[in-house]
Amino acid sequence: MSEGGFFSITLTQPTSGYSLLTKDNTMLNYDLHTHSTYSDGNDSLHDNIHAAEAMGLSHIALTDHLWTDKRDWVDEVLEELKDQPPIGYKVKILKGAEATLLDSSGRISVSEEAAAKLDIVLCDMGWHSLGFSGEESSIPREQIIERIAQCFINLCRNPLVDVIAHPFNFGRHTEVMIPPREIEYDYLLKIADEFVSHNKAFEVMNNAWWWHPLMHPGEFTVQYVEIVKLFAERGVRFTISSDAHGIGSIGNLGWSKYVLEAASVPPEHIIDPDTYLCRSI
Repeated sequence: MSEGGFFSITLTQPTSGYSLLTKDNTMLNYDLHTHSTYSDGNDSLHDNIHAAEAMGLSHIALTDHLWTDKRDWVDEVLEELKDQPPIGYKVKILKGAEATLLDSSGRISVSEEAAAKLDIVLCDMGWHSLGFSGEESSIPREQIIERIAQCFINLCRNPLVDVIAHPFNFGRHTEVMIPPREIEYDYLLKIADEFVSHNKAFEVMNNAWWWHPLMHPGEFTVQYVEIVKLFAERGVRFTISSDAHGIGSIGNLGWSKYVLEAASVPPEHIIDPDTYLCRSI
């Protein structure tokens, strides 16, 4: 897109004290993407829950990676969580997993059987995905972008997925960097409409800028805010998360909230995690 076109905003510091409110005006302060030693995290499930309580979070989702070539830990985690949270804790726990997109057809690494046992399933388009990562990314940029759009569309159509994890994270696993502004506007509209049609949430992950190491964080933030703004205008709903791999990152959501406010996302477009808990009761 050309200068002065769709991506033409200048960020200023939000001043309104942006907060996440439920319908009964209760403020939400949650983290719906965390990892433990069941996958590539550094700390135990209990330590993560302990950290969430210390940070005053309303909810924490425990969403370790569930890969096809690794052990299936779902039943083991469910057993461990029977006595969690400890008595006196206020934080609510969502039992979840982070799946990986396997190919451009929308297949994921979490089975229907496993998903049925969980409150929430996130899915990323990342290191293990087929169709645009690794050697496949040596194709021309235009074809990569077209393939990325198709991956988004088919992933949104997968009924096992609740949340698309850190979308537009294409700065590390393609041979050519694909910053948000490289995705054509028409593709963005189609992708956003698929999110809405299939009730998929867009995760605003606090460290999304990490995926684009060759971009200045400020420039990435400008571009990401515009993506979020466009998606909100199309009716997409959002979650916030840290993607924490250690207790020190749990509840670290400053950048996420900044993006939501800078994009003028109405609080009612932020998902209340009780939605997922009520579904599993």
